[in-house]
Amino acid sequence: SEIITNKLTGKTAAGNVTITSEGGSATMQLQQGLVKFWVNAVQTSTHTANDSLNIASLTDNGTGRTELGFTNNMNNANYCASGLNRDGGGYNDDFNIGVDSGGAMSTSAFEFYCHNNSTANDCDNDAMVSAVGDLA
Repeated sequence: SEIITNKLTGKTAAGNVTITSEGGSATMQLQQGLVKFWVNAVQTSTHTANDSLNIASLTDNGTGRTELGFTNNMNNANYCASGLNRDGGGYNDDFNIGVDSGGAMSTSAFEFYCHNNSTANDCDNDAMVSAVGDLA
Protein backbone atom coordinates (compact mmCIF):
# COMPACT_ATOMS: atom_id res chain seq x y z
CA SER A 1 0.00 0.00 0.00
CA GLU A 2 0.99 3.60 -0.49
CA ILE A 3 -0.09 6.56 1.62
CA ILE A 4 0.22 9.96 0.01
CA THR A 5 -0.28 12.85 2.39
CA ASN A 6 1.04 16.28 3.29
CA LYS A 7 0.45 15.91 7.03
CA LEU A 8 0.37 13.21 9.69
CA THR A 9 -1.66 13.92 12.81
CA GLY A 10 -1.98 11.59 15.77
CA LYS A 11 -5.44 10.29 16.65
CA THR A 12 -5.06 10.57 20.44
CA ALA A 13 -3.04 13.79 20.35
CA ALA A 14 -1.93 15.81 17.32
CA GLY A 15 1.79 15.36 18.06
CA ASN A 16 1.56 11.67 18.91
CA VAL A 17 2.21 9.45 15.88
CA THR A 18 3.30 5.98 16.98
CA ILE A 19 5.22 3.57 14.77
CA THR A 20 6.11 -0.09 15.26
CA SER A 21 9.77 -1.12 15.38
CA GLU A 22 11.47 -3.10 12.64
CA GLY A 23 11.24 -6.25 14.79
CA GLY A 24 7.57 -5.61 15.49
CA SER A 25 7.77 -5.87 19.27
CA ALA A 26 8.24 -2.23 20.27
CA THR A 27 6.68 1.12 19.42
CA MET A 28 7.95 4.69 19.56
CA GLN A 29 6.76 8.16 18.71
CA LEU A 30 7.77 9.04 15.16
CA GLN A 31 8.77 12.62 15.99
CA GLN A 32 11.17 11.47 18.74
CA GLY A 33 13.43 9.84 16.16
CA LEU A 34 13.66 12.78 13.77
CA VAL A 35 16.60 15.18 13.59
CA LYS A 36 15.44 18.62 14.78
CA PHE A 37 18.30 20.70 13.40
CA TRP A 38 21.42 20.17 11.34
CA VAL A 39 24.01 22.29 9.58
CA ASN A 40 27.03 21.85 7.35
CA ALA A 41 28.98 25.06 7.94
CA VAL A 42 32.27 26.81 7.18
CA GLN A 43 33.77 28.74 10.10
CA THR A 44 36.34 30.80 8.20
CA SER A 45 35.54 34.32 6.99
CA THR A 46 31.79 34.81 7.17
CA HIS A 47 30.61 31.63 8.99
CA THR A 48 28.27 30.39 6.29
CA ALA A 49 25.99 27.38 6.04
CA ASN A 50 26.55 25.13 3.02
CA ASP A 51 23.17 23.58 3.82
CA SER A 52 20.96 23.29 6.90
CA LEU A 53 17.62 22.46 8.48
CA ASN A 54 15.93 24.61 11.15
CA ILE A 55 18.90 27.03 11.31
CA ALA A 56 18.01 30.73 11.18
CA SER A 57 21.49 32.15 11.77
CA LEU A 58 25.18 31.44 12.25
CA THR A 59 27.09 33.83 14.51
CA ASP A 60 30.86 34.10 14.71
CA ASN A 61 31.56 34.07 18.47
CA GLY A 62 35.34 34.14 18.00
CA THR A 63 38.02 31.90 16.52
CA GLY A 64 36.68 28.36 16.25
CA ARG A 65 33.31 29.22 17.81
CA THR A 66 30.01 29.27 15.93
CA GLU A 67 26.58 29.83 17.45
CA LEU A 68 23.55 28.39 15.67
CA GLY A 69 20.24 30.22 16.04
CA PHE A 70 17.19 28.03 15.47
CA THR A 71 14.25 28.83 13.21
CA ASN A 72 11.95 26.79 15.49
CA ASN A 73 13.00 26.58 19.12
CA MET A 74 13.64 23.40 21.06
CA ASN A 75 11.24 22.58 23.91
CA ASN A 76 14.07 22.59 26.46
CA ALA A 77 17.88 22.67 26.56
CA ASN A 78 18.14 18.91 27.17
CA TYR A 79 18.50 17.89 23.51
CA CYS A 80 21.32 15.68 22.27
CA ALA A 81 23.72 17.12 19.69
CA SER A 82 26.52 15.42 17.78
CA GLY A 83 28.95 16.48 15.08
CA LEU A 84 32.19 16.17 13.22
CA ASN A 85 34.31 18.21 10.86
CA ARG A 86 36.18 17.85 7.59
CA ASP A 87 39.09 20.26 7.57
CA GLY A 88 41.14 21.07 4.50
CA GLY A 89 44.45 21.68 6.29
CA GLY A 90 45.37 18.11 7.10
CA TYR A 91 44.54 16.34 10.33
CA ASN A 92 45.01 19.42 12.44
CA ASP A 93 41.54 20.14 13.86
CA ASP A 94 39.86 18.52 16.81
CA PHE A 95 36.14 19.08 16.84
CA ASN A 96 34.10 19.67 19.95
CA ILE A 97 30.46 20.33 20.10
CA GLY A 98 29.51 21.59 23.42
CA VAL A 99 29.22 24.52 25.63
CA ASP A 100 31.85 26.07 27.77
CA SER A 101 30.79 28.30 30.64
CA GLY A 102 30.07 31.17 28.24
CA GLY A 103 28.66 29.20 25.30
CA ALA A 104 25.05 28.81 24.25
CA MET A 105 22.97 25.69 24.73
CA SER A 106 19.46 26.94 25.09
CA THR A 107 16.05 26.43 23.54
CA SER A 108 16.93 28.97 20.82
CA ALA A 109 20.67 28.52 20.20
CA PHE A 110 23.59 26.11 20.31
CA GLU A 111 27.32 26.79 20.07
CA PHE A 112 29.98 24.44 18.71
CA TYR A 113 33.70 24.99 18.51
CA CYS A 114 36.88 23.63 16.89
CA HIS A 115 40.42 23.64 18.21
CA ASN A 116 43.89 22.37 17.32
CA ASN A 117 46.09 21.20 20.21
CA SER A 118 43.94 23.15 22.71
CA THR A 119 44.11 26.33 20.61
CA ALA A 120 40.91 27.66 19.03
CA ASN A 121 41.00 27.14 15.26
CA ASP A 122 38.39 27.89 12.58
CA CYS A 123 37.43 24.83 10.55
CA ASP A 124 37.94 25.87 6.93
CA ASN A 125 35.77 23.18 5.38
CA ASP A 126 32.72 21.34 6.64
CA ALA A 127 31.72 21.54 10.31
CA MET A 128 28.65 19.34 10.65
CA VAL A 129 26.25 19.34 13.62
CA SER A 130 22.85 17.73 14.19
CA ALA A 131 20.57 17.15 17.17
CA VAL A 132 17.59 15.16 18.33
CA GLY A 133 15.19 16.21 21.06
CA ASP A 134 11.82 17.91 21.39
CA LEU A 135 10.75 20.97 19.42
CA ALA A 136 8.66 23.52 21.28
